[in-house]
Amino acid sequence: MALPFPGKPSPIIHSIEWTSDLWTLDDPGIMGDTYPTSWAPDDTLFTSAGDPNYGPSYDGLDVSILHGLPPNATIEQINPMPHLIGSGGQGAKPSGILALGGQLILAVQNTLGYQPPAWGRDCQHGSDASLISSKDGGITWSDLPAKPHFPGSRFGGPSFIQYGKGDENIKDGFVYAISGDQWDNGCHLRLGRAPAESILDIKSWSFFTGYQPNGQPLWEPWLHAAVPILSLPNCLGLPEMVYLPAIQRYLLLTWAFPVEFDTVWGGDLIVYESEFPWGPFNFVQYDREWLAREVAPYCPRLPLKWMDSDGLGGWILTSGNYNPPADPTRPFYKPNAVAFRLKLR
Repeated sequence: MALPFPGKPSPIIHSIEWTSDLWTLDDPGIMGDTYPTSWAPDDTLFTSAGDPNYGPSYDGLDVSILHGLPPNATIEQINPMPHLIGSGGQGAKPSGILALGGQLILAVQNTLGYQPPAWGRDCQHGSDASLISSKDGGITWSDLPAKPHFPGSRFGGPSFIQYGKGDENIKDGFVYAISGDQWDNGCHLRLGRAPAESILDIKSWSFFTGYQPNGQPLWEPWLHAAVPILSLPNCLGLPEMVYLPAIQRYLLLTWAFPVEFDTVWGGDLIVYESEFPWGPFNFVQYDREWLAREVAPYCPRLPLKWMDSDGLGGWILTSGNYNPPADPTRPFYKPNAVAFRLKLR
């Protein structure tokens, strides 16, 4: 797998230091992956598991709440979402979640079932995304549309940029979302946005299509016109981006499997930062076989509720190996977390 890392070294962040051992949720009945998170105004930390192997349903997705902090965090499933099922790429999977005001919004991919990668590579899935919403804390939800809101793979797995508790640090009245073109080992990252008050009106969405002559970003309403804000051929898994007020930068986390569609060689972490959500992006760090090969971490998330008070450290949540390990006593397909600190220049 080629590892092209464009961009200059970050002028702000020297590196990321891992300051704890890996924590793994030890509840034997809870398994799943993906785990996008969003911090609601009432202090609830919402998440969603892909293929949640616990509760009333065992595939598709669920809606859950994360309680506490690692190493004492727990997960409570509040809605098994039994109408959204299908294992792997055969059914709906969560890519992003957003708690905005009194509303909870879930970005769901694969709403048309499995679609082969456009370029014929051995990826898993990642297309035909839609938004659904809940006004009662995740108990009841709107229906999926008959046709996906974002058809195809160009914006096939939207992940909402997180700004803090209830998006209190939102900067310009817009909600932003980034998306790769595959769930795992994709190539291009694209950016869309909508006014916060009309996020569910898909006609209000626009996409980054380049720069105006004055250097400001150019936005157009046509998804087919969206251009990548970052390209990492075969190295761009379902992304995560958060805004960190302490350094006034956006932190971008993405990942790749060195062996495509397999965890045998672990998972790689790739980190960038930028002053703006559309870039340009500065390279921060690449961790080959991040944490440990047998853990094979993927889908890193940064729950902003888990940040330290100074905003320079906290816990990163990650999914873990979905293949049973050789050691039958070792947990797999679990939520994991590791503490970190940003080492600034």
